[in-house]
Amino acid sequence: MSDELISCILATRNRPQFVEQALRCFEAQTYRNRELIVVDDGELNVRDLCLNRRHVRYIGLPQPTTTGMKLNIGIASAAGNVLQKYDDDDYYHPKFLETAAEHLPTRGRDRAIVAWDCFLALEVGDPRIRFSGHGWKVGGTLSFSRALWDRCPFRDVPRSVDSLFLSDHKESARVIPVCAPQYYVVVRHGANTWKYFSDGRTVEQYFNALEVYPKPIEKIVARRDREFYLALVKPVKPTAVSVLRPAASKRSR
Repeated sequence: MSDELISCILATRNRPQFVEQALRCFEAQTYRNRELIVVDDGELNVRDLCLNRRHVRYIGLPQPTTTGMKLNIGIASAAGNVLQKYDDDDYYHPKFLETAAEHLPTRGRDRAIVAWDCFLALEVGDPRIRFSGHGWKVGGTLSFSRALWDRCPFRDVPRSVDSLFLSDHKESARVIPVCAPQYYVVVRHGANTWKYFSDGRTVEQYFNALEVYPKPIEKIVARRDREFYLALVKPVKPTAVSVLRPAASKRSR
């Protein structure tokens, strides 16, 4: 794919500490022609974090809005014809966008979705990194064309947004898998919207049974990001964990 504009869409609510890190990840991307649209409906809004940052635009919403609708609002405002879903609490390696762009075809793009088929997982308070294994279609990595989104936007729902989007395009688009686990790290911090698998297992139960990755987090993230992630994996007191864990709600990814 030529160096055309990629519009990244970040939907967020009340996660300023993670959004600040997400902005650092975006600024470090090696793919030059990019923009980030931040769509925020939180009381702890991140407007000030987005001010005076190159290629970043902020959209504040006056009332709570579903994740699916926030993504659609961001895409409607985006200037690019290539769209990249960008989660507010996960780690994106500096070469993430460049790698996604390499996999999205020029011909037949309106019938293709790029998605990572494997990833690494980090849980707050645990220095061990887990490897997901293969066969996933990771929601936080979805890359696709505006023409594909025009045919069927994200559903106006609060959860399972990514899996429903893939299901809605199952018959009309192929998924192009990317195997680059060190380029995307899922961060489990207790306030994630994805809490359960469809069989009732918690995400933590599933991840804790996965293979431990041979490299520690400081060998995976960029140097400028090490302090943030090393602070996350330090053991935390039970009271601190309880603050991070609101009431559970079911979701499958």
